[in-house]
Amino acid sequence: MSSVVAPNADPEELRARANVWRLTLGVVDSAVLKWAIELGLPSTLLKHGGPMTLTQIASSLPTPCTNLPILARLMRYLVHLNICRLVESDVSGDDELYAATPCTKYLDPGYQENQTDLLQLRMEKWILDTVCGLGLSLKGNETKPVFDKVHGESVWSFFGRQPERSKAFNAGMANQARAVAAAVVDGCRDLFMGLKSVVDVGGGTGAAMREISKAYPHLACTVLDVPHVIEGVKDNVSGVRYVGGDMFSCVPKADAVQLMSVLCDWGDEDCIKILKKCKEAIPAKGGKVIIVSKVLGLEGSMEDLERVKYAGDMVMMAITGGKERTKKEWKKLVSDAGFNQCSIIPLATLPSVIVASP
Repeated sequence: MSSVVAPNADPEELRARANVWRLTLGVVDSAVLKWAIELGLPSTLLKHGGPMTLTQIASSLPTPCTNLPILARLMRYLVHLNICRLVESDVSGDDELYAATPCTKYLDPGYQENQTDLLQLRMEKWILDTVCGLGLSLKGNETKPVFDKVHGESVWSFFGRQPERSKAFNAGMANQARAVAAAVVDGCRDLFMGLKSVVDVGGGTGAAMREISKAYPHLACTVLDVPHVIEGVKDNVSGVRYVGGDMFSCVPKADAVQLMSVLCDWGDEDCIKILKKCKEAIPAKGGKVIIVSKVLGLEGSMEDLERVKYAGDMVMMAITGGKERTKKEWKKLVSDAGFNQCSIIPLATLPSVIVASP
């Protein structure tokens, strides 16, 4: 279908203006998704298993909706976001039919890899205040993250005294970790071959390590994280060992150490300290540190994935003072930590695998 443009309009100028308009309204997308999740809309569509009329959706929601005009406008926007789709009906009538898309399941709390916890967390006032304070990064000579300047404490201290928010954050990270670990297993089958043990440093509640343990049952798997995270873990069946500790002080000995979505939380100086501790924990011959993290500007990466990576870099800048890195930056970081070899393996997901060998 050809686009409709006024006869005297400059298409390039119109696209530029529309792009800025879209960007200024970006928060609306997140707010609408949060609203849909709170209504139970994605779960309702998936549970039904087929196209639904607006009336059917309204009556099937956990709390039935009586305001059909408002619900219709919400559904129209969700169609625009590709969270659901319109279906042509073979039956005559005025009711439009809505059905799920491949995106819908990621907003269903029942789906193992859902994004609901992280989405709702990102819409809370404390995190919005932090991101909206990005300009503080350029004010003064302090190197503290924006979060520390806005809230008067680090995000780690904040989570330490806010168990419910910490639980929501860990749940969201666990959903992501499961998906990424599955991609690692699928895309790097030889990565753990020949190893007898692996430690997941900053492994949270162990979601990634449990996936790896299932794929490689011969591995002795350990998760290291701060005590308040480990204390909340309920896992008596996977065989994964959990250790509370500080990765800046000591990393348990193993054939390999994994750092999944950890180094992006820290600046280069701290990352080098962490990597050196990991290097001490592995054998000089045959040992490896497996870094699972985003690589900016990776050749052949999807445009949508790249945009998420660069947005993540802004979030890291604001909240932890960390950063996402390019291929060149990763290789320099690994070299500065004393490793002789560094290879990067792209995955069919957001992060890549960076393997550092002594």
